[in-house]
Amino acid sequence: MTVPLIRDRSPPAAGPHAADAAFMHGAIALARAQMGRVWPNPAVGCILVADGQVVGRGATQDGGRPHAETVALESAGPRARGATAYVSLEPCSHWGHTPPCADRLIAAGVRVVHVALRDPYPAVDGAGLRRLAAAGIAVSLGLGAAAARDVVAGFFTRVATGAPLIRRVRPAARWPGRPEVPPLGFDALARSLPDGRTVRLTAQIPFARARDVTGIAGCACCERGADHAAGHDFDLPLGEGGDDLRFAMGRLGLTRVAVRADDPLAARLARQSGPIGDAPHAANGPSGDPLTAFRRTPPWP
Repeated sequence: MTVPLIRDRSPPAAGPHAADAAFMHGAIALARAQMGRVWPNPAVGCILVADGQVVGRGATQDGGRPHAETVALESAGPRARGATAYVSLEPCSHWGHTPPCADRLIAAGVRVVHVALRDPYPAVDGAGLRRLAAAGIAVSLGLGAAAARDVVAGFFTRVATGAPLIRRVRPAARWPGRPEVPPLGFDALARSLPDGRTVRLTAQIPFARARDVTGIAGCACCERGADHAAGHDFDLPLGEGGDDLRFAMGRLGLTRVAVRADDPLAARLARQSGPIGDAPHAANGPSGDPLTAFRRTPPWP
């Protein structure tokens, strides 16, 4: 049997593949809406299309599972057979807490799979693409890659370095409400405590995942028996090396961490570990609907 070609392809501005680009844009928008809510997993979006119509859509759910492909396939039901899938990150090929998404796509009878990015996680790293191709599915790689990379930049950083992506955000004085809440799109907010020796990480733990959590070692709110559906506070020693703190964040599974621009921690991390970039303005704070920047309706046809 001839194995369909896995190829790199950037989305064209117009022409016969313009619809493909639009559907992939929609899948990436679904992933973006879940940023900050799915760690330690990456935020992924998936759209299933048959005869030019969307028959299924899904994103990685709160807490990291179920995965986007599973949600999309369940929403499509039997309409997934013969459909084309648009996925913002390579479908997984290994057993973790859930079965491999590549196997689910194969079993559902999907005919074509467009993947924006290859997953660098060692347990995947091209194996999902190869499994799909070996099953006779036509696979393309690279459609919408630049936009998809922005969504999973934190996950990619942690896979490559062991530490999350860290970005500066607005000063606390410009943040209405509770300045200790992680900004939209971030897994956690890091802030220095008055003792000068401790960093508190306030991490988002969506309720769907919190129901399965009985306690996390080192979590201050778990230790005092607080309702961790609202989040977890991790107190970490600042130590002498900023890299040590970064790797401790990575070991917790965090992928994107914010630090306030007026917090001394921002300058200390920059001195010890190199420059820290600024977060895009839209991720720095709410305006009207707090999810406006991340939950816009994808412009698929």
